[in-house]
Amino acid sequence: MPNLREMIALGAWTTHKRSVLPTSSAVNWATMFMGAGPEVHGYIEWDSKAPHFTSAAQGQFPTVFTALKQACPDAVTAATWQWDGIKYVVDTASVDVFRGFRGDVDGILEEAHFVADYIMENKPRLGVFTWDYPDHTGHTLGWYTPDYYNILHELDRAIGTVKDAVAQAGIANRTLIIISSDHGGHKTWHGNPVDSDLFAPLVIYGRGVKQGYEIPVCYQYDVASTVLYALGLEQPALWRGVPIESAFETFFLCKNN
Repeated sequence: MPNLREMIALGAWTTHKRSVLPTSSAVNWATMFMGAGPEVHGYIEWDSKAPHFTSAAQGQFPTVFTALKQACPDAVTAATWQWDGIKYVVDTASVDVFRGFRGDVDGILEEAHFVADYIMENKPRLGVFTWDYPDHTGHTLGWYTPDYYNILHELDRAIGTVKDAVAQAGIANRTLIIISSDHGGHKTWHGNPVDSDLFAPLVIYGRGVKQGYEIPVCYQYDVASTVLYALGLEQPALWRGVPIESAFETFFLCKNN
């Protein structure tokens, strides 16, 4: 993954970001976008499409998109995915463009090219772009297999395509790119309370980020807090995450750019 390795060398990173339990998809994507754990937002299973009990918000739990739109209603936002479960945890009412793509290997670059074109044409304030096929490969052929690494190479091409689009759009000097996974895996499964499933990678790259900095202990819900920190916004009181401030050399306010 040469593109990702370059971003690690020039950014902040960890391979031990802690997911929440259970170490499955919807609950961890919700946590990543909502800045709090399942006991607060109510998404508790791999395919949760709504809270399973009353959330602490007594209604729609605020996501990074919700917080941005409330502070900056005209901010351009976008979300794309290969796995349909994403659309239930991003608060699509606060997303200007949301689109799903085929859940196969061809869908990886198809989505990447759409994202690249969208970035160059619209310069979104916030975009969440997710790819599912590495997870699919892990479930069918196994994590840490040659086939899995081949898919990671395809994913790296997508990362490079998006990174290049940011540069071509002329916004690289005021853009933060965060690359994060919802969970790890072992054999052909995840969801268990074991290190291989719990630990997941996180890379923060862009303006004001320390170079080659290994991030200490951080948690899934800290991703959302870090996004709002970079945008210069206060996080909702219901959130439990904290910004990963140690990853930054300087603080920048998106509203000033």
